[in-house]
Amino acid sequence: MANTRRTEEITSISNLLSVAAQSADRFGCQPWYRGQSIAGKALVPEIMRRKYDEQGLANEFRDRARSRHPECPGANEYGPWMFLMQHYGLPTRLLDWTESPLVALYFAVETEKNWSSPADFFVLDALGLNQEEIHSAEALVGWEEDPAASLFAEAWKGEGCGPRATVAITTLEWDTRMMAQSTRFTLHGSRKPIDKLPGCERFLRRFVIPARFKRKLDHDLWTLGIRRALLFPHLEDLSGQLKASDYPPR
Repeated sequence: MANTRRTEEITSISNLLSVAAQSADRFGCQPWYRGQSIAGKALVPEIMRRKYDEQGLANEFRDRARSRHPECPGANEYGPWMFLMQHYGLPTRLLDWTESPLVALYFAVETEKNWSSPADFFVLDALGLNQEEIHSAEALVGWEEDPAASLFAEAWKGEGCGPRATVAITTLEWDTRMMAQSTRFTLHGSRKPIDKLPGCERFLRRFVIPARFKRKLDHDLWTLGIRRALLFPHLEDLSGQLKASDYPPR
């Protein structure tokens, strides 16, 4: 059984694919992946890393979004509202994952300013997380059912609505970016990082990408077609990629 405190490394694309295959065999299901460009950052959503007025942000966003977005959820559809908030960059209690190890690797290594720092790469058994946290491993939790529904509502109504659990949930795709990135989410009712939860060694694997390998991995991903304009399929992102470079990163 994997120990999340071990410092196993990912140093190549072939190494990454081996990790993905081994993890799928070990968990017996499709793993989720997350890359973090700076190793050691807490494995929790942004809103739990800093002091935010979560209730104020959520209500202000809901009150003002309709004049800016043509298709908003109903007033009390808290799950869809939070997916929309996350999509447009507002801090929420959602943490992004992906079903693609290549996409996760991209987010771990693509930021040039962080090439001098090691990165973290996590592999999650989403059903195993739910088994440990809410004693249910049959399916992901639907956004409209408890405990997810109560955790979503808590963001608007204040603390005390939902359980202090972290769960893997079903995802609504709001645009092509979520489709391109194979986005998945964990929903957090606690500030405790996933890698500090009881029993995490049964559902989570952690790997470190040494700094000296990040530039080469970034180049290899570019060669494989994993680029910003693919993962962010909007015209402004295409323009940004073309403006920055028309050749692989070196």
